[in-house]
Amino acid sequence: MTRVSIIGAGNLGTHIFNKIEKISSLKCVQWIGKSENGQNIRLNNRFFDNYQFQIESDICILAVPDKQISIISKKLKNIKSLVVHTSGASSINDIKSVKRKGVFYPIQSFIKGIELNLKEYPICIDAAYKNDLDFLKEFSKKFSSLVHHINDKQRLKIHTSAVFANNFSNHLISISQKLLKKSNLSYKLLHPLVNETFNRSFTNNCIDTQSGPAIRNDEETQKKHLSVLNKNEKEIYLKISKSIYKSSKNGL
Repeated sequence: MTRVSIIGAGNLGTHIFNKIEKISSLKCVQWIGKSENGQNIRLNNRFFDNYQFQIESDICILAVPDKQISIISKKLKNIKSLVVHTSGASSINDIKSVKRKGVFYPIQSFIKGIELNLKEYPICIDAAYKNDLDFLKEFSKKFSSLVHHINDKQRLKIHTSAVFANNFSNHLISISQKLLKKSNLSYKLLHPLVNETFNRSFTNNCIDTQSGPAIRNDEETQKKHLSVLNKNEKEIYLKISKSIYKSSKNGL
């Protein structure tokens, strides 16, 4: 039985806890975060406001914002277990004052209340020592069949790419939803288009499948689009259109 401590009760921390509860060979022995909605009762007193050093664990997962990794890890200087953070943009060395350190970074966006099956998503791992890396690999395989040893530089590039693919595209879709809602039109009208766009990206270089007025430098159509946008939306539209047109000439 692998004993797990989780620090952080946000989107990812909650998802990891819920996943561990379904894996018989894992046990969450303590979950540290802001106590709310009676969680400490629901977890049979495994929920704490501070890390409990008297409760032994094999791995401690820091599912916290990047800026908190260094601060929190310094408070764990006497910990004996492997400590890993879940950040794509932070170095393994951002874990301070801890000898056994590593990274457990799932490439996915997590939202409370939306159930995900980690078996379908890659997990990037790293560790300061080979024995810990071997342990972390076996631990991660309980969550996903797609486990990769990725160093700091590689992981930062993956995370940056993920921001473009997920966060930025999600924001752009939210703008399209708002535009349609203003005109009492359903976003369902775009479902087939959005599905096809993302499906194409799985099998093609997106620069080769780019379409629309920007790549054609169709200024008349672009002027019409700009007429229905607010100031902020216009700035986004123009910057992205310029980037699309440049990419068609020079490559991404």
